[in-house]
Amino acid sequence: MRHRATLDVHGDAFDIAYQVAGEGPPLLLIHGLGASSMAWHFQLERLATAHRVYAIDLPGHGLSPAPAAPVDGERAAEVVAAFLEQVPEGPAAVVGHSLGGAVALLATLRRPDLVSALALVSSAGLGRELSLSLRAMCLPGADRLVEVVGPWLVRAVWRLHGLRRRFAGGAPVEVLAPVLAEAFEVYRRRHAIRAFTAALRAVAGTGGQQARYVFAHRLGELAVPVLVVWGRGDRVLPLVHGLRAAEAARGRFEVLECGHSPMLEAAARFTDVLRDFLAGAALSPAVA
Repeated sequence: MRHRATLDVHGDAFDIAYQVAGEGPPLLLIHGLGASSMAWHFQLERLATAHRVYAIDLPGHGLSPAPAAPVDGERAAEVVAAFLEQVPEGPAAVVGHSLGGAVALLATLRRPDLVSALALVSSAGLGRELSLSLRAMCLPGADRLVEVVGPWLVRAVWRLHGLRRRFAGGAPVEVLAPVLAEAFEVYRRRHAIRAFTAALRAVAGTGGQQARYVFAHRLGELAVPVLVVWGRGDRVLPLVHGLRAAEAARGRFEVLECGHSPMLEAAARFTDVLRDFLAGAALSPAVA
């Protein structure tokens, strides 16, 4: 079930949907581009035994409406900081996947007082390289083509079991089912496709990730425990980004046998790794 919060972000109101479960130290989960809080459903119930777990829908994703203007990385980080201040009302461990990783990292750099530990999962923001398919969607006119073809493609994938299996990759069916069901429902509509391409173009271009949203050179500033998790078969963002990030942040690096979405494709192993990291982070002093 989604809850709702109206956040005051420097005088602007953002209607944000989120899921919450459990009691204990706060933990915030931030999904990637085109996804929603449902991406964390496997972790939400399992980590709630030791944490108050929040999983948000970023603006224009899931059940959070898209604002009039596209939300770039800086604005998304401001939304995350406002959420931490106004909902759990204090510092939390923060986990971000893909675009959500870049947002989590930027929020941590901007507001270190609000983040007690940071986990970057197949994270954007660590280098300019990006998959060809996403760069192609930034070509002139590609957004309009995707807006027309996207809903048709979604319906076709949903109808054909074989295509659904291919779309799901290596993730277990029981883990992917609720995620795909919500995604296919949302992306049957053109406005959702439009919001997706707008969000992509706000942080990337045909040359890859925008240089202003690459923060690898600032990882040494982090003064909290850091976990970096990557899938060995990630075809969206290269594994070397994660390796370099973990070294620069003096953090823990875990490579899982999966693709771009470890929390879905290697859900049980990823949850164990994250749980172990959070337990250790709670006992660790800040990094000097």
